Amino acid sequence: MFELNLSDLSNGSPALRDRPIIFHGVNKSGSLSFAKALQKGYAAAGRTSSFMCRYLGIPETRDEALHRMVDDKGQNQILIDHGLVGLEERCPGAAFVTLLRHPARRIFSAYYWLQTYHPDQIMGRDFSSWLRTEGVSHSQMRQFAFNHLSPKERGEITRMKIGDMAARAVAFFDDKVRWFGITELFEESLLTFHWEAGLDKVAYWEADTRNKARPNYDPKGPSSGRFDFKMTSISNAFYDEIESVMGPDIVFYEFQRRKFLKYLEGFSIREVVDLYKKDA
Repeated sequence: MFELNLSDLSNGSPALRDRPIIFHGVNKSGSLSFAKALQKGYAAAGRTSSFMCRYLGIPETRDEALHRMVDDKGQNQILIDHGLVGLEERCPGAAFVTLLRHPARRIFSAYYWLQTYHPDQIMGRDFSSWLRTEGVSHSQMRQFAFNHLSPKERGEITRMKIGDMAARAVAFFDDKVRWFGITELFEESLLTFHWEAGLDKVAYWEADTRNKARPNYDPKGPSSGRFDFKMTSISNAFYDEIESVMGPDIVFYEFQRRKFLKYLEGFSIREVVDLYKKDA
C-alpha cells in the first residue's frame, strides 16, 4: 500500500469525505481496476462494511445494493456499478462520481469485448461495419443523458438527437457530478479520489486483462495527434473513421478532460504520482 499524506497533497476541501458515494462505472473505462484498488483502500481505512461493488459481488444482488444506498442513510457507503445515473435523485446528499475514457480507445475495446463474450451482438461484422451501425449506441456521453432506473427514459434515449444528448450530458456533469477521473490519467485519478474520500492508503492498481482479443497498445506505434491514441497497425484513415462516428463523444470527452486537468492544478500531484509509480 502507498501512504498518501493527505494534508500535503492539497489545502482544499474534500468533496467526498463523510458522505455516500454513487460511482457510475462506464463500461470499458477501467472502473474494475479502479474498484479493486478502492476496495483495498477502504479496507485499510477500516471501512470494509461501507464498500459495495457489484463487479465484485458485494453485496450479492443489485436490489440489495440499491436498497442500502437509498435506505441506509448516514452510512457513508460507496456503491460501484454500471447503470447508476438517476440513483442520485433517490439519495439526497450522496456524491455522484465516474471515470471517463477516450472514446476511440473505449469503442475499440468495446468491440473486442463483445466479440469475445457476446458474439451474437457482433454477428460476424468487422470493426468498421459494427462501428457505423452500433457505435453511437455505445457512446460514453449517452450514458449521462438519461435516467438508467427509468424504463421510459431508457426507451426515449434511442430516439434522442445527438445535440440534445450532448446538452443533457454536459448539464448532468455540471449539476450532478461531484468528482470524475480520466482513465488515461489513471494514477492522478486514483490518488485524487482517495484524497477526496479521506483515504490515506492507496493500493497499487492492476490492469484488467480479460479483453484478450483486443490488439495491444503500442507506445511506439503510429499516433493521431487528435486522439493521442497509439495502437499497433492502425492507419490514419482508421482514426478518421472512428472520429466520423464518435466525433461528438470525443468533443465531450476532451471538454471534460480539460476540466480535470484544471482540477489537478489544485494538487501537488506530480511528485506523488512519480513516487506511486516508482513503488508499484
